[in-house]
Amino acid sequence: MAMKQLLILLIVPLTALAQSDLLFILDASGSMRQTTAGKTQIEAAKAALRDALPHVEGAVGLRVYAHRENQADKEKSCLDSELVVPISVDSKTNIETALSAIDPKGYTPISYSLELSKNDFDLTKESKKTIILLSDGEETCGGDPAATIKKLINEGFNVTLHVIGFNVDEKTRAQLKAAALAGNGEYFDAKDANELTQALSEATKKSYVIEKAKTVYGKEIRGGDSFETAVTLETGVEYRLDHHQKSHEYDYFKVKAEAGQELIVTLKTLEKGIQIRDDGQVIEGESPYFGGKINAPNREQIVYREIIGKKFGTEEMRAPTGETGEYFLLIGSEYASVHKDHATFTVSIVSKGDLDSDKDAGDSFDTALGIEIGKRYKVNHLGGADKADLYSFSAKTGDTFFVAFIPGNEYTYYTYVKVLTEFKENITQKSFVGGQGGKTESFIIPEDGLYFVEVSLSNPESIAKDYSLELRKTQ
Repeated sequence: MAMKQLLILLIVPLTALAQSDLLFILDASGSMRQTTAGKTQIEAAKAALRDALPHVEGAVGLRVYAHRENQADKEKSCLDSELVVPISVDSKTNIETALSAIDPKGYTPISYSLELSKNDFDLTKESKKTIILLSDGEETCGGDPAATIKKLINEGFNVTLHVIGFNVDEKTRAQLKAAALAGNGEYFDAKDANELTQALSEATKKSYVIEKAKTVYGKEIRGGDSFETAVTLETGVEYRLDHHQKSHEYDYFKVKAEAGQELIVTLKTLEKGIQIRDDGQVIEGESPYFGGKINAPNREQIVYREIIGKKFGTEEMRAPTGETGEYFLLIGSEYASVHKDHATFTVSIVSKGDLDSDKDAGDSFDTALGIEIGKRYKVNHLGGADKADLYSFSAKTGDTFFVAFIPGNEYTYYTYVKVLTEFKENITQKSFVGGQGGKTESFIIPEDGLYFVEVSLSNPESIAKDYSLELRKTQ
């Protein structure tokens, strides 16, 4: 009765899934002839399987090992594993019939059976794939069940392995538990009534699955195959690709931005990743990958970010726009394929101007912005492609000034503030340690004319950061 209840419990989660493929692997080794509570262990297992079958609503199959070759020939016995009933939605009667003919004989080739089980499933079908292994003993053919299932999963076999240990000793229990853990599943012990009750309670809480409506985020879109065929994006719209994307391949998009702005691309993953084989086979997995690149109008890469195998991950790419033009966004991944329904991206553009405006103070005298004496400007930006800001002001002989610099965010490198004549002669200069502000020494204007304040960085910051600036006259 205990074995029946446990198998039924493991079936319950699968009935709630629209697409589920289940494979039972039954131990028919010689030790299954042992008697427990007046019944052989193989008969108890058969009865439990028959009781469990009505609860399966998806496709189901049966693999059995050690039922054809006896222990007199170990080499043959360790290769004795058979898919007795292939996985299908109408296989229950065939499984019930097949169970009657099973007679325990040989050794216990668990690893070999797991290795073969991969080909028991339709790998082109997107479904919940589950193996339930029922064994009363440890591997006796030299294999390592945990290492085998781990290798299969790493190779792209998206499967969950649950293991039932029936009246097993501590050594066997440890091996079977390790296999379940490596197979992202649960281990259930069916030794006595008390332990079974506890296993049932824990498994019910962890295993019961209710199918919920599938929610897909983002507006479907397909990009071009090159810079020349890049597709224009709208800002503020969450997008997703309309196709799975192979690794090292990208969809090309573009967006127009003005000089002095900042282009921001937000990448997000949900729950699922995907593997696309060379033969076109698609295997859904649990590790989503997603990445992107922003390229300048001249097609030179500005920034690259990648979400690596992280569920509900977020990465943000920021690129200051040093010139007006079309900027390119390449969507894909360097590491793995991208799942079309579990990765989204959004583009936004924000102003990164200077002197409380949308205009950018250029890095030359010709593009300098005029600064008003005595006014504190709280919105100015420096960093990324914007390596220097120049401001102009007119002054008369004998006027005395100082320049105040106040960083809004912590700067990594030194910031330099210079005052120059129109002939680029240096009147005064002060450096500020990363993150610190202050003011220059007071300086006296030598003659009537046009002068410039230059704010620059010792090394470029990766993104534009804000600062406040004031040119103050003291006399």
